[in-house]
Formats: sequence, structure tokens, C-alpha cells
Amino acid sequence: MARPAKKVTYNSGLDKGELASELSKVSRLANDRLRSLEKAGINTFSYGVAKNYAKTQGRSTAKPRFASGKGMSYNQMQQEYKQIVKFLKSETSTVSGMEAATQNMAESFEAGFDVKGLNKRQQNRLYKTLSSGQWRDIQEAYGQVSSEEIIDSLIKGVRDGMTIRDLKNVLNTIERDMGDESLDWSDFDKRFTKEYVSRM
Repeated sequence: MARPAKKVTYNSGLDKGELASELSKVSRLANDRLRSLEKAGINTFSYGVAKNYAKTQGRSTAKPRFASGKGMSYNQMQQEYKQIVKFLKSETSTVSGMEAATQNMAESFEAGFDVKGLNKRQQNRLYKTLSSGQWRDIQEAYGQVSSEEIIDSLIKGVRDGMTIRDLKNVLNTIERDMGDESLDWSDFDKRFTKEYVSRM
């Protein structure tokens, strides 16, 4: 059973010196967790959130890191502190927590979809795709019924050898068609098979 992430509390009302000290401490802890996730080959969920935050701050996203507060204004330190505490509070900011979350997702997923024939690597490829922000946008746009149809098609594609890049191309196509009310999404599987699986 996964160990719970270390509890971190957001302390409001710190003066600049206190905030600098606290930020230095929690940034070290957060960056240690990022390194552990990288070592384990994990780059989704909390890691992905940290990566997106690094991008908004103009930092490297190859190996995202939180700032220690050096050279920052009080307001900048407050913003960084909030982001770090949010990251540290997340179960998926640790390797063990991520493994537990992935296992729960797999069990829930397998209860609703037929993933027989997918090996571990293919399952991970599928779960990585379905944990992306891109997929969440698609779910919100099309609703549960259409999303389930798309997932069934993605499973078929992974089973037939589709890569992460192939899956991303599929999602790009779906996103491109968002808002087109003339589309018949009950026919999505045929479109998917014709456009992608046939290329394998």
C-alpha cells in the first residue's frame, strides 16, 4: 500500500523573511519529488501540472523545477509557495502515490472497458493518453457517451500498435472538429479506423 504524501500546510501571513525560509524548504522537497518521478519514468498527473506551471513561468520544461525564492519579490514568492504546496498535497506527487492512483485508474477502467490483449506497456500508453489535459478537454466537449465511444476506438488502436504520437494525432483531429454540430459521433469508430488504424 502506498505511503501517503507528507502533509504540507499553506501558512498565510508570513513576512518576507519567513516566507523566503519556508519557500526554500518546500521547494527542495518538491524538487526531490520531481526527480524521483523522473527516475521512475513518470511525467503525467502532478508532474504534468508542474511542467505546465514551469512553462507559464518561462522555465525549462525538460526537467521542471520549482524556484527557491532567490531574487523574487514578495508577491512572486507567494505565488510560487502556493503552487508548491498544491503540488506537495497531491497524492500523485510521489512515486508510491502515483502507482496507487494508476492502479486505481486501471481497475476502474478495466471494469468498464475491454482491455484484454493489451500488454503492460500498451496499457500504460493508453492511460498516459487518457490522463492528458487534452483528453479532459475532449471529455468536457463531448460528454460521457461520446467519450466512451472514443475510448473504445483508442483501445483498438493501441491493440493494433499505435504509438503515443499516433494517439496524440487522433486527439488533435478530434479537437480540430470540436464544435462542429454536423458531425455524427456515432460514426466516429469508422472514421478512426479508416484514418489511423488502417495505416498500421
